[in-house]
Amino acid sequence: MTEDQPDRNRISRRHALAVLGTGAAALISGSEAPFVGEEGVRPARTGQLTTDGSGGEQPSRNGTECEGEACGDSTDHPGESITAYGALSDPDDQRISTAERNLRALLEAARAAGRNGTVYIPSGTYYIGHDGSGPDPFVRFGGREPPGISIVGAGPEVATLAISEHTPPDEQPNQSGLMWEEGYDHGTITVENVRLHGNYEALPNLSKAGGGSWGLQTGGRGRIRLHNAYISGWHLAGLRGRHMVERVERCTFEDNGIGVHNDANGDANSHHISVRPRRGTTCRIRNCQFLDCAGNVVNIRYNDGRLRMVNCHATGTGSGLCKLSGGSHVVFRHVYHEGHTDSLEQKVDERPDGPNFYGRNCINSLGERGSRSVTLRTEHLESWDTTEYALQSRGEIGNGPPAVKWVGDMVAIHNANMTNGEVAIRNREGGSFDGVEFRRLSVHGSSGDVFSTTRSSGRIETLHRDNAGGLGNPGDITIETDREGADPFVPEVPDAADVGINSS
Repeated sequence: MTEDQPDRNRISRRHALAVLGTGAAALISGSEAPFVGEEGVRPARTGQLTTDGSGGEQPSRNGTECEGEACGDSTDHPGESITAYGALSDPDDQRISTAERNLRALLEAARAAGRNGTVYIPSGTYYIGHDGSGPDPFVRFGGREPPGISIVGAGPEVATLAISEHTPPDEQPNQSGLMWEEGYDHGTITVENVRLHGNYEALPNLSKAGGGSWGLQTGGRGRIRLHNAYISGWHLAGLRGRHMVERVERCTFEDNGIGVHNDANGDANSHHISVRPRRGTTCRIRNCQFLDCAGNVVNIRYNDGRLRMVNCHATGTGSGLCKLSGGSHVVFRHVYHEGHTDSLEQKVDERPDGPNFYGRNCINSLGERGSRSVTLRTEHLESWDTTEYALQSRGEIGNGPPAVKWVGDMVAIHNANMTNGEVAIRNREGGSFDGVEFRRLSVHGSSGDVFSTTRSSGRIETLHRDNAGGLGNPGDITIETDREGADPFVPEVPDAADVGINSS
């Protein structure tokens, strides 16, 4: 296989892996893949996705309730174990009495751990919840509980904290999992080797009750690091990290933001990750897998910080890979993106009005809420199957400069505009791509033109294209070599089996 010839068998295999990955039990076996660094070294393959049909959980001995040593809660673990304070593990027991007991155990373990301490989640499925206490989330570190608490589990395939289906939305509209409060210095927070499950399908009508749920929500001062965590099934975002997200590594995000979309008849959605990186800080997302979300993989909402996504695999992105309305330097390197999937369409309800969130775009800049224009660097990015455009720059929101400086190399866009026949790359409403500096770009299978970028400028060294339309209007972007009918470029991107949670 040469660089100019995509391996169609490889793509078919990815589709098969994505189907396996949409079950809650999708696990990654093998050792952790090394981080693809600035040199662009691609990690070796590390294993295959596997499913065991049981949801990937091993919560009890002989299928019965257990606690303490009976659930494998040895003393060889960090922090305060929730089973030492009475938590019960049973994947079939979502009774509110059990959920309240488990929640009390979690809070007592946090108090025993103290400020900047660690709470341990042993093997098992632990449902939490209660009859209702108004708009407060279940767990608030800082204020009611000590600040800076870390959560560490026995492994994301065996240790699960989940929301009970019997928690009433009318009395408990905020069913978020873990919250670190504003107004506190939390230091360095770690969440690793655990699954956090929002159970959104069993908890409809949260929006109608004026509520919702985030998996993790951070505020105040400090930083949060996620490693080998499985964040799934949250009504809103899996991680609402604001300015505190420093690293997200070897994690899997699945089925987030779908609950609010379906509750609101498609008039709202949310994301896997939502951040607001501050100037001088960098949010790093590495070696992660993203499956099925009504919104975006990452929403950069405010501020002038940096974000780097490296060596990641995303499928089923209802809105797109990235919603860009903040940030100063945003990098996507060695990233595979597939917008529309059958799995996503089965989960996300059709909208009565407007376009469906079935994989609309890849990267969408809506404007700039920060004070600086953003530099978007895309290197070895492969995007498939977007129902609308692949890339857009708009000036719809914010008071900052709306122009995007787009730079990079080796980007391949396939099957853009599956439903509307427009262009693959465009600017709208005052937005533009300025100072474009690109080496290799290919656009294939689009039902419209490549460009509608009348206010944009810069240079693309080599363009390969084969689409239903033509070149379109690139504005003042100079195309030095335009090879119509040439094969797509083939970026170096990970397979699904290369990334996400690690069971070893």
